[in-house]
Amino acid sequence: MAEAISTSTFRFRSSPLKGKESPSAEASADGKPLRSTFVRKRGLSKLVKFAEPDPDQPSTSGIYSGSYARSAESRANSIRNGGPSLRSSRTSVSHVQLEHLLAGVDDTETYGLHELRDGFFDASFARPVPPSKREAVSQEEDQNDAATTLTEALWQLIYSQWDAACGVFNDVFYTRTGVRLLKAFLAYFIAYVICLIPASRHWLGTYFYVLPVSVIINHPARSFGSQIDGAVLTCFGTTAGLLWGGLAIYTTTATATAAKGYGAAVVPFLVLFASILGWLRCVFNRFFQAIICAGIALFYMCLAENLIAQDGLDVSIWHRCSLFAIPFSLGQALCLLINFAVFPSAGIRPLAMAFHAALLSVRTTLVLPRPASIERNRELAVHFVQVSQVVRDFTLDLAYSSFTPDNARSLRNLVQGVLRAMIAIEPNTSLFELSSREQVFENEAEPAEVVAKIMAEPTRALIESLDQSIRKVDSVLMHISGLPGYRDESATLSSAKAMLDSLKQSCESFDEAERLLVDTDTGSAFSPPHREVVELFLFMHPIRQASGKVITLLDKTVPILEAKHSWKFHLPSYPWKKALSRMNPQVRHDRGGLTAGHYFQSKRELNKTMDELQSRDWRPLNEKKAREDEPTLQRSWTFNDKDTDSDSKKGHPTRTSSKIRHTLWEISHRLQDFESRFAVKVTLLCTLLSIPGLMPKSAPWWYGYDCWWVVVTVWIMMHPRVGGNVSDLIIRTSCAALGAIWAGLAYAARQGNPYVMAAFAAIFMLPMMYRFTQSKHPRSGIIGCLTFTVCSLIIDDVPDRTRASVIQVAWTHGLVFIVGVITAIMVNWILWPFIARHELRKSISTMVLNSAIIYRSVIARYIYYAEGHEPSQEDVERSEALESRLREGFVRMRQLMELTRHEIRIRAPFDPLPYGALIDACEQFFDRLVNVRQASVFFKPTGHSAAENRKHNLLALRRDAVAATLMNLYIIAGALRSHRPLPKYLPSAAQARRRLLDAMEIAESERTEQAERENGKTKSRGRNNWEDVYEYAYSASLTDIVGQVQELESRTRDIVGVLGFPKVAKN
Repeated sequence: MAEAISTSTFRFRSSPLKGKESPSAEASADGKPLRSTFVRKRGLSKLVKFAEPDPDQPSTSGIYSGSYARSAESRANSIRNGGPSLRSSRTSVSHVQLEHLLAGVDDTETYGLHELRDGFFDASFARPVPPSKREAVSQEEDQNDAATTLTEALWQLIYSQWDAACGVFNDVFYTRTGVRLLKAFLAYFIAYVICLIPASRHWLGTYFYVLPVSVIINHPARSFGSQIDGAVLTCFGTTAGLLWGGLAIYTTTATATAAKGYGAAVVPFLVLFASILGWLRCVFNRFFQAIICAGIALFYMCLAENLIAQDGLDVSIWHRCSLFAIPFSLGQALCLLINFAVFPSAGIRPLAMAFHAALLSVRTTLVLPRPASIERNRELAVHFVQVSQVVRDFTLDLAYSSFTPDNARSLRNLVQGVLRAMIAIEPNTSLFELSSREQVFENEAEPAEVVAKIMAEPTRALIESLDQSIRKVDSVLMHISGLPGYRDESATLSSAKAMLDSLKQSCESFDEAERLLVDTDTGSAFSPPHREVVELFLFMHPIRQASGKVITLLDKTVPILEAKHSWKFHLPSYPWKKALSRMNPQVRHDRGGLTAGHYFQSKRELNKTMDELQSRDWRPLNEKKAREDEPTLQRSWTFNDKDTDSDSKKGHPTRTSSKIRHTLWEISHRLQDFESRFAVKVTLLCTLLSIPGLMPKSAPWWYGYDCWWVVVTVWIMMHPRVGGNVSDLIIRTSCAALGAIWAGLAYAARQGNPYVMAAFAAIFMLPMMYRFTQSKHPRSGIIGCLTFTVCSLIIDDVPDRTRASVIQVAWTHGLVFIVGVITAIMVNWILWPFIARHELRKSISTMVLNSAIIYRSVIARYIYYAEGHEPSQEDVERSEALESRLREGFVRMRQLMELTRHEIRIRAPFDPLPYGALIDACEQFFDRLVNVRQASVFFKPTGHSAAENRKHNLLALRRDAVAATLMNLYIIAGALRSHRPLPKYLPSAAQARRRLLDAMEIAESERTEQAERENGKTKSRGRNNWEDVYEYAYSASLTDIVGQVQELESRTRDIVGVLGFPKVAKN
């Protein structure tokens, strides 16, 4: 019958029923009636009876069917409902958290029945959590935004601009920003004045204005190591461009026949060189300055003027090269001179200031107790990333400092260790409040109050000693750096050693108080089940661990101070393969797209690290006892390197062909990446814009208006990653127009008086140089600088100047730069555009997937491992390095989210609040995962179920708990990646976690009862109090992970929606 339901599909574990034959009268062992299953169809009810399994009858299907004993959940439910229990603080708190997570879920009582899964994953599905609402703060912000009137918006705009102006004023006159601006402007102004002198202008030649252009490209507002590197790269790139352009001219003008097709013959040289340079510009960021200069030199050689004289071939290639090379080389020499002579920067200041800011943030974190603050942890994470960045920049270029590169790297690792320890501290505690209470009778004090009385004073002393030690390290490092205004004469070797001894003494006092607490008669009361006591320990022990990190930092600082910090030159020591994709800070800033560049660089490194993690062989632990003839089965859940593969050791014949195929695949796949797309875009645009200069009919106006600068503008303004938005289009076009207008006004004021033009240049170029060299909008600044420089100097060099000619030169040359800006931005919008909101969604998807991979690794490496395969120190260090990558990823994602505010809203409505909440939830998940890893190091997570039969019974529940979390994360990551709705029902990680905790509680209770029967009293587990404390933290963090999974699910639904069921049409 079609409507019949097979009863052999489902089999349940149940207790034997005595004297009960009717299914409706069945009852479980605890007295509760078993739930009957009905199927309602067309108003009829059909009772489905499930076949009672026979425990003595083996499975005929050949598949292991397991035991038919009563499920442990029934006993756990009775305990949860008030029955007798030896519940620990770990399980009780976790149950409270899970009850909160399952508050809106239907009754999950199974009445002792358990489905036989034959080892497969059993997912529980519950009603989905209602869609999350925005926080009250976000709602208030939205209401305030909606209630804002036009007048209020105008005043807010005025206030914001005034604050920005005040910030610029403070930066210029009270920070090193003013010094850098002075150096950049001074070099430019000298070059500009040289071009205003007729004699020097005549000596430099036709393209004398290349001198200030050279200064703009490699301005001296940087360290001398970066300046030398830039001078070498720019000269090398210019030489390469001139040589390639000379080869193109020589080839196309070698004969009269070839000269007739000059334009068509030059195009292949332009296409080939521009495509190669465009691809290299994306792959090897180190050569950015060289590639920019090479492109400018090539366009100058091929497009600057008509090379074919009317009376035949009259081209002097070397003369044309000298007209560009001489002023360009003089500009680089001038920049080197100003960089070395005016407030030279040795490269030590960014390093010292990064350490100073990080240690200052650590001192702020040590203000305890205080309310928990996510912003404080984010600030620590930002300093964590910045310290790594400045040390990388320090070792990338030539430096003159008292810190050696090895010392800088060691200090970076130690400071990051301190920052990591600060993030682990729970700032909100009642330790000091409890210690100040007064009890009438000492025996009436609660255990938490007794702990506070003993441990409060040593903890407070340890915190104060940590603060003083961090301050001493900060003063010593700033004193060694030798920065003016930061030298501290009290930072002596004896004071540093005294502070180290004081910190060690505070640690010893803390340890002595802890031993006294444990050794006392009341020490047994301080282990779980007292939740308040455990929370106090969780506040104190991270501080004690942080003190060890600070002691290590002081131990490293003392030898550096003892070495008398002699100043030396240090050559670049960064690995050259990695250095090819790195740039120094000023070039990174001048290039533009700093936020997107940081994000993609971090993403590339994180993906590489995760690929290495996933490419290792996964070998699961065999739960059965390994036979003596199969010793290879005695392996733990661990990752093994690919080189341990038997095929690679034996030289398998297919390995070579596989590597070749994989290499070919990598090359073909790389050719489809963004590097090739950018090369196509920039080559296509530069070639199309060059066509008028290569055709005889359009050549007169092309060369008359110096239209080759439109190609140069496109070459400079195109960016491999970001293309700009409407605001960028307006601002950059306005800067180009303003530069041309100001150039015309500068000449018209006194008919080209050099002093007046120099004054106008100073007025205009000071803010433009600041915008280019110091602000967050460098590309609008450089287009303004180039437009004013080229237009003003060409106007000053025009013979027989009249008012009409001056106006014509100004607007035509200004229009050249405006066309270049508009075409560059528009092409970036049309061809493979960068859409920040799409990239943000994909980045969150990738981060969720990476979190799932790390969750799987932590579970395998730190929790469920075999005897003798405990995590080693190398595993811990590798995990910390991986966690550092992910912390940087969260910082970059938040920076990327800021770019979405400036995108065109006509794409689609975009609300950044759900994305920010999703990033927060993902970061909270990651933090809880870090807590699990840190806690599992101090105790054996599987120690409470050492019996083999109990471990086997818990294996399925553990697998369900892990699989439910992983499945949720994988589904969320896939939904975000494809921008598709989430399924309405997802596996309930909370239910799986509760089942596991119930079974673990039953196992612990049975083991305790057995110990009481054997010894007459509860058997001690043989562990110290710290193990109990971290078992509590471990279990609570795993339960928090379940809550964060639900939060991720809820936030993802706010973004992608929910996939509902199709509506059925009514008959």
